Amino acid sequence: MAKKTRIPLTEEGGFTLGDLLRAKGIDLPDAPAGAVVEEPSEASPQSQESPESKGKVVLRMERKGHGGKTVTRIEGMQGDLGALAKTLRKALGCGVRVDGEYLLVQGDQRERARDWLEDQGIRHIVMS
Repeated sequence: MAKKTRIPLTEEGGFTLGDLLRAKGIDLPDAPAGAVVEEPSEASPQSQESPESKGKVVLRMERKGHGGKTVTRIEGMQGDLGALAKTLRKALGCGVRVDGEYLLVQGDQRERARDWLEDQGIRHIVMS
């Protein structure tokens, strides 16, 4: 049985993909002279923006028109719904998609969505 090679950790406590490849014996070329290496930012501009509403936000559970599947419909949000859907998808851990002016969340997620929206500063939330 072959002896396992230990991979050194970086200062952050993790390791890089380059470290893994070098441990496997794969040579990596140096970066081209004109290549720009960007450091990951601490927070993306999208995550700093809070969601905005047009007044009241309505959370409604629906089944009709969704193939018998239960969805939670979020009405009354404005701004970039695609970015909001992506953030909500990560926060709730379930599927979220944009359907016109609405967000559709997979399953009956009214309570969890309401809690998340309240944490984001949305005040007027109606559940029906």
